Amino acid sequence: MSEVPDMKQAFLASRIFDGTTRDYRTNTALLIEGLQIVALVPQSQVPSEYQAVDLGSLSILPGLIDCHVHLVWNGSHDPNALLQRESNEKTAVRALLHAFQELMHGVTTVRDVGGLYHVTLAVRDATREQLFIGPRILAAGMPIQMTGGHARNLGLEVDGPHEARKGVRTMLRAGVDLIKLMATGGVYTEGEEPGSPQLTVEEMRAAVEEAHKAG
Repeated sequence: MSEVPDMKQAFLASRIFDGTTRDYRTNTALLIEGLQIVALVPQSQVPSEYQAVDLGSLSILPGLIDCHVHLVWNGSHDPNALLQRESNEKTAVRALLHAFQELMHGVTTVRDVGGLYHVTLAVRDATREQLFIGPRILAAGMPIQMTGGHARNLGLEVDGPHEARKGVRTMLRAGVDLIKLMATGGVYTEGEEPGSPQLTVEEMRAAVEEAHKAG
């Protein structure tokens, strides 16, 4: 993917929300140099070297952050069934599409809290290396869960504190950004009671201790 030229642009919109107050700004321009936001200034004070981009009645706001996604899942009532039918390669393509769709809806950062094998890690790396267009992705890889636990088709199954610790080490070696523990039951798993305890306190303590050692 070619690099973005170091252009100076002034984006003009009817409203700009910068998040510093509850109010939005009007008659304001967003100044950008290349990929860097440099200032918000009144539209009447845009420097002459900036190319104006008039967005008309559109609004500008900061990129959104989605803290809980599963890029490998679709929006069906049983996303695990699809994962069991299709190949990992097709799942990766689907996850790339979902990442792109997130960005097109204004989400610039997502936290993926459970994916099939290392598919989401590959998607994360592909977007970081600009092989595909997508948001910033923080990926947990495979969640740590008890044998037969919640979302069992996604996770790394462990039983006992020793295996929980080893499971975290396995995910850290794979290069995850965070660790996801399936502490309780939830939806999407047949015959499971949402909120019912699954991982023990001892298992979670061992996992958390190991994760904290990594920073």
